[in-house]
Amino acid sequence: MLFNLTELSAEPMHSQISRQLVEKILSGELAGGAILEPARALARKQRVNVRAVEKAYDKLTQEGLIASSDQEVHVRMLSPEKRREIASRRTFGNDHTNDLFEIQEQLVMAGQIQANLLPKGLPDDEYVSVAASSVPSRTVGGDFYDCIPFDERRFALVIGDACGNGLPAAMLISQIQAMLKSEVNNGNHIRHILENMNNQLVRFTPKDKFVTLVYGVFDRKTSVFEYAIAGHHYPIVLQKNGRKEYLNAGGPALGIFPQYDCQTGAVALVSGDILCLFTDGVTEAMDVCYEQFSEERLIELLIDNRHRAPQEIVDIILDDLHSFHSQVSLQDDMTVMILKMKESTKNEI
Repeated sequence: MLFNLTELSAEPMHSQISRQLVEKILSGELAGGAILEPARALARKQRVNVRAVEKAYDKLTQEGLIASSDQEVHVRMLSPEKRREIASRRTFGNDHTNDLFEIQEQLVMAGQIQANLLPKGLPDDEYVSVAASSVPSRTVGGDFYDCIPFDERRFALVIGDACGNGLPAAMLISQIQAMLKSEVNNGNHIRHILENMNNQLVRFTPKDKFVTLVYGVFDRKTSVFEYAIAGHHYPIVLQKNGRKEYLNAGGPALGIFPQYDCQTGAVALVSGDILCLFTDGVTEAMDVCYEQFSEERLIELLIDNRHRAPQEIVDIILDDLHSFHSQVSLQDDMTVMILKMKESTKNEI
């Protein structure tokens, strides 16, 4: 964690630190529960007086943004209402308060733009039905999903998760979406799509930024889903009889290694089969006791509700997640996509 600090400013050093900490917290860069460096360690790194860091920490403790426990300083879990309240009563002066309101307004606009980038409709015909939903942990998120039609036979499904939260992750996701659409329009194969996207990310994004995703193409005529996984949680195929299978062909996350290689896999889906794609914000969501929602709980929900329509399954999963973490703020974005085969799985298109 680094700050842009200068002794040439009329703003006191402790005020510069606390102001930039507030910006990182409200933007989502520092999520609730994030551990802050001890005052002395941060002072050494930034080459400032330790008292300036201590004063900044004391200030934000009084405002309810951070807290100390067991000799650790951490960011508090903040509801959206609490964020607005804190922004409205900042004591750095009217100019800074107005800046914070402007940041909030811009984040809301960014969230609306991001929501508009999600597909307006998902496949639902006599052969297959798809449903999905994404819940950001902040005003803007680092998760996304998409459905890209090729022709009357085939469509692509993608679900992705950028490292981090808030605006930085959302900006990275916007790059991914643009690159993916370009690669698909060029008619490239799955493996080449991921290779080309990785090359672009390695060249033009910071080294600590990466993306995990699943990209696959479903063929209505053959009922085959061809896919590759880039460092993402394995999708789950749940058969009509309740047996499960993990899809595990792929390679590492995108944006980490200059040389990229991945394998593709394929699975033939039959009547009643369910394909579930999800981000780690689903299975790693925590309750007030720091227990994770877990993949096992997700699978139980899929098994218990496998007779339902995809949208119903998505709603049930998200409702259960909301009940699970209702007493704590979300730590990560949550995205779920369900594809379900209908009774007719073979067709002549």
